[in-house]
Amino acid sequence: MSKDKKSELLENQNGDAILPNDGGGIIPYANKIVTMIEQARQNVLQSVNAELIKLYWNVGEYLSVESAKATWGDSFIDATAKYIHKNCPGIKGFNRRSLYGMRQFYETYRDNEFVSALLTQISWTMKQNYFA
Repeated sequence: MSKDKKSELLENQNGDAILPNDGGGIIPYANKIVTMIEQARQNVLQSVNAELIKLYWNVGEYLSVESAKATWGDSFIDATAKYIHKNCPGIKGFNRRSLYGMRQFYETYRDNEFVSALLTQISWTMKQNYFA
């Protein structure tokens, strides 16, 4: 199959892709698509971060309530971490230290009326340091 000369890409002296008879005008259009891709990636990361924060909050709340009710106290969290590690090898990031961090996170901010808005604004690095 022969190539259509009108759709063949060329390069200018800077190595930028241009179409024949285009005069280099493809660059702004390609850059617009790159911008759309980068924005979509950023939106995905923000959505994932918000869901992780909600998960950490919910796990922390559950652990706080259940460990307060459990007759064995903090051993409840230790046993939960061991269970997750042993029975769910594909689930990472929920070891003993992380679960205690999630409970502490919940207990620290549970009375803050602005917590839901603030939680989604916490940076990924801060979350990683807190729950590591």
